[in-house]
Amino acid sequence: MKQLLTLFCLLLVGILVGINTAQAQQVYANASDCYVNMREEPNANAFIVDVLFTGGKPAKLLDRQGNWLHILYDGQKGYVNSKYVTVGSKPKAKPLQRTLYYVVIQSFSTLDAARARAEDMPDALLSPVYRAVDKGKTYYRICTGCFLNRKQAEAHQNEIKENFGADTWIWATKGFADCVYRPESLYDGAIRIAPLTPREE
Repeated sequence: MKQLLTLFCLLLVGILVGINTAQAQQVYANASDCYVNMREEPNANAFIVDVLFTGGKPAKLLDRQGNWLHILYDGQKGYVNSKYVTVGSKPKAKPLQRTLYYVVIQSFSTLDAARARAEDMPDALLSPVYRAVDKGKTYYRICTGCFLNRKQAEAHQNEIKENFGADTWIWATKGFADCVYRPESLYDGAIRIAPLTPREE
């Protein structure tokens, strides 16, 4: 009986250590402006390959390099500045609640149709696809910009009308929209398109 109790205690300790180790490998954004850039290399001027959102899902910690953390997020490897993230348990930071303005160039009733159109665009125009639910119906929207106020979104909309016609429109969301697809460019060495982040121009 004593041996069984010892074995049970060892198993329990192993499980708890495993849980704590797994938690220690989780990296959460905690930036006050609600997102953290994930960069291709561990420096502030490196290309942005993805974005972690405050209040969103975590990344996996791979390694530490000074003030930078090497992480795996949504299948993509990159680096985040340790000042803007929390390692371990999820922080109490709330996701962004303010209204954001996305400029939509096309909307589809299926993700497959939106993906096909997004991939068919020239490389320079690759844009992410977002899910929207309106009156109980789900739509998939290709967007080219995300802004903090409507005036900035309208200015961007006017800039792109020459390429996309008058069918572009502005979609107001409460907080970040749900990015469901990021196109891959067709040329060698292409970099994945990250979700759009709010811009002030």
